[in-house]
Amino acid sequence: KFLIIISVISILVSLGTGVGEYVWTTYDHAFRRAMLRDLVDYSWPIIYSPSTQSNEIVVQLINMEDKALYVYYLTYYLPAAVMGKIFGFSFANIFLVLWNSIGIVITVLGMSLFCKRQSYSSIFMFIAFSGLDVIPYYIYEITGIGDWWWIEGYVYNMSLISNINSLMNVYNQCIPCWLITLMIIMSINNRSLGFTGSLLFSYTPWGTIGLLPIAIVRLFETKMNPGDIKKKLTNIFTVTNIVPAVIMLGVFGTYFMSKADATSEKGFTVTFFDTIPHFVISYIALILVELVPVFLFLFKREKKNPVFWASVAIILILPFYKITEQNDLLMRGAMAALFALCVYSTKFLSEISADFKYHRNNNKKMEKASKIRLGLTCALMAGMFYMTYFMGTVVWAASITDLARPDEDIGSFGNINKPDYVEKIEDQFFAYDYENLIFYKYLARK
Repeated sequence: KFLIIISVISILVSLGTGVGEYVWTTYDHAFRRAMLRDLVDYSWPIIYSPSTQSNEIVVQLINMEDKALYVYYLTYYLPAAVMGKIFGFSFANIFLVLWNSIGIVITVLGMSLFCKRQSYSSIFMFIAFSGLDVIPYYIYEITGIGDWWWIEGYVYNMSLISNINSLMNVYNQCIPCWLITLMIIMSINNRSLGFTGSLLFSYTPWGTIGLLPIAIVRLFETKMNPGDIKKKLTNIFTVTNIVPAVIMLGVFGTYFMSKADATSEKGFTVTFFDTIPHFVISYIALILVELVPVFLFLFKREKKNPVFWASVAIILILPFYKITEQNDLLMRGAMAALFALCVYSTKFLSEISADFKYHRNNNKKMEKASKIRLGLTCALMAGMFYMTYFMGTVVWAASITDLARPDEDIGSFGNINKPDYVEKIEDQFFAYDYENLIFYKYLARK
């Protein structure tokens, strides 16, 4: 019953957050659809030619004088693309929904396994976990201040993204990140952490940056690394820890670096603010809304947990540096840390629920204490639930109105339908002079 319920919910979440573009989708999905189509239609590695662009306005806008190599985070789409090459694009799109839903099911099952019980807290927290974004939202609504981007973008240059928001925009990065984060924190020894963690690099280099401190503290954690110094070093410097990481860095590092100029806007975050006090206020607001509530919720329980402190440190440090306009370093780099806190919150919530049921049947005095704890937990989750409801309503409402995004806004990066997307595509996906790049010269199929 539990498996059937979370499977159905996972499919609904996949569809509702825009995977496959069967409902209204955010701006990012126009690129996702074109990426999958090109992986189906082109041979790999994908090479684009200026001669295939048929829209005259696009031809005038694009700076494409020669062929370009497609470079982006494509690993998540490869299984669906293979299915598409065999059965066609429509099947690839359906398979992508199923692939994504399977990822969600495994994530929720992993959370339940970590909690040591099949608790519906897992699916609830997976969907609803966020900060108290409802507070700045209402402040902006009441005061009429317009200095914000979206419900989680209440300060410029720094945003910490909820699970549901990540699913709506970067499901191809967040689901692998969540699965691998679970595998890291649930590992019972440290002899293969390098292999497990390095897998994430093929899906998201930003997420790997945020996962690295968590993997390191687990690598050196005492209970993961018993014995004398020689045995500790033997466990750490295993072939499984080192070789896969070197291979992944060599293959995907050279591939991603083929488009190094995609991250041209970068620097210390304070330099992107008008004044230092403006930065300080924004940083404090971010931490108070996103980190402090869950920190207070978990501190007493997790204060001896090194992964808890590594996660807190990641969230505190990453906002000080910015890469890309909307700061992907923070938004995607914090995914592992936020999800670790989500998992620990899930376990706490599931135990509170179990305690409440037990005390309700066995001890009236303890039942009252459990009610208080459960009530405080629900209050903390109120902002998370509101955001999930808000975003879900927008998705489904837009799906039956004129706000729905056309299926083929872009079509293909090799033949762009709408000129509005040209600048973004060229900045993010096209690597010129690719014949001289290390990846293409030594690793790509000629």
